[in-house]
Amino acid sequence: MLRFIFCGILGFWLMLLSSISLYLFIAGERSNILHPLIALPLVVLSSLMLLYGIGQWGKWAYLWIFHAPLPSAFVFDLLNTGTGKGDALLPIVLSPVIAYFIVKAYYAPPVAPPETNGGNSPN
Repeated sequence: MLRFIFCGILGFWLMLLSSISLYLFIAGERSNILHPLIALPLVVLSSLMLLYGIGQWGKWAYLWIFHAPLPSAFVFDLLNTGTGKGDALLPIVLSPVIAYFIVKAYYAPPVAPPETNGGNSPN
């Protein structure tokens, strides 16, 4: 429980803070949150903390779930034609959901092919 609180929750908030800071730097907006040279290593460190805290250490594909909103928000921001601010939430919310199902399928145990008895029936 302590591992989840100190590494999982703290890692999530550090990753969120540093990812937002990096996004604002890449988008060209002035940010007083974190300097990019501090935010980039903090993203890596907090991601590792997050994996350890949720008990998925070594399953590196789970990082896609947590890092999916940043690139989707950046691409949406580049392609945005000014249709509305509420439209930006859709790719930010859907990208981790889609990434979750892809990662879940990636780590699913392989399905064994059906056994054949050489044409003999089990009766």
